[in-house]
Amino acid sequence: VESMPKGLNLSTFDGSFVFKYALEKKENKITVVVQLESKNAMVVPENYQMLKDFYSNLVSTQKEKIVLKKI
Repeated sequence: VESMPKGLNLSTFDGSFVFKYALEKKENKITVVVQLESKNAMVVPENYQMLKDFYSNLVSTQKEKIVLKKI
């Protein structure tokens, strides 16, 4: 593995949405664990932008690449 993204723990200000992204390299294996937790089924209009920003961060984190090196 030449490079891989760092893990991330992200939550909304009220804790209603939580995102955990963890990567681990052991020997010749890479483990990626993604967890998304939603405590509210409804979001009030005042919080739409907050939720949009949350998901934007979530997507950009998952787009980061793991770079493997040929040996």
